[in-house]
Amino acid sequence: MRSTTACHRAPPFDTIMSLHVERRYAACSMAHGKWSIEDAPSKADLAVVVDGVIEFGRAEAADGNAQALACFCREHGEIIAGATGRTEYERLFVDYVWVAGSRRGGGIGTEALRRLERAAHERGARDALLETLSDRTARLYSRLGYETVATIERFVGPFNKYIMRKTLMGA
Repeated sequence: MRSTTACHRAPPFDTIMSLHVERRYAACSMAHGKWSIEDAPSKADLAVVVDGVIEFGRAEAADGNAQALACFCREHGEIIAGATGRTEYERLFVDYVWVAGSRRGGGIGTEALRRLERAAHERGARDALLETLSDRTARLYSRLGYETVATIERFVGPFNKYIMRKTLMGA
């Protein structure tokens, strides 16, 4: 943890800001409790924020009927590959596609994604949406029928972010 301090009034964004607004801001922020900036937050603390955002989003999109979906490949009882996501509003949102390092390059990730797409299509999903920060993986997804709908160059360091979509027809 880097520091834990009482709330401090942020400097005004505009030097023309009235003193009344500044005092109101300071009083408001101080009433919220004790703030902390942490370099190594606990998983439990992170979960509070993540779960809160998800809970709020689910309440806002209650009619979306979000349902988790996962596909795993097991060998000798251990997961060696998998794909995860959710279906919602007739769309598959792909979260992760993973293959154990020693098994990469053999098509098992492609198979996991295809099986996930097929299961989503059976639930009524019409398309799939995924994101990647890998140029190489984006090219693979393109070969699998995904189209890039947005690219953010240098999203993080040298990595580009690709948002990709695929129509699921008979997946």
